[in-house]
Amino acid sequence: MYIMEDIYKTNLETSLSKSIPDIVAYSTIGFISCSIFENILPVFNLKKDSISILLEILAQLIMITFVYMFVSTKISGRYSIVIFSFIVFACQPTLVDKINLIQDRFFKSKILQTEETEKNKVKEQNKVNTTSTVNTTSTPNTAANTTPNTIANTTQKDTNKGATSINNLPLN
Repeated sequence: MYIMEDIYKTNLETSLSKSIPDIVAYSTIGFISCSIFENILPVFNLKKDSISILLEILAQLIMITFVYMFVSTKISGRYSIVIFSFIVFACQPTLVDKINLIQDRFFKSKILQTEETEKNKVKEQNKVNTTSTVNTTSTPNTAANTTPNTIANTTQKDTNKGATSINNLPLN
């Protein structure tokens, strides 16, 4: 059993001693190249249209791929793409911001519109329910009219309990 631990320790030390230079090389090259890209390429701007932002993302990804392919021909590494990718996305926050903006514009805008439509439907149903409650319980007596209004108001407040959105909070 002691022999297995020695073999495992020797294999681990050998693997680490072989891979550490690759890790350092890919990390350094990734950091330097992506820092240069971050300073050269256009900054993140919300006012740009989606096509120009997509072209900027594509240009950055092409340059990153070119650098990786060039380096991988000179320095071989088993898991070099993982190391290089991690460093690239850590050193380029504007690239990540641009990707998130495109994702928001293409995918989340439709979801937000759907949520707003559903919220409006719920508000309209609450108004209809409140109006029908007031109309069915009201009587010609003015003293009796104040009671149904309070019942309708408390009913409206009860439907808003447990609101999960700031738009659904009860208004007093």
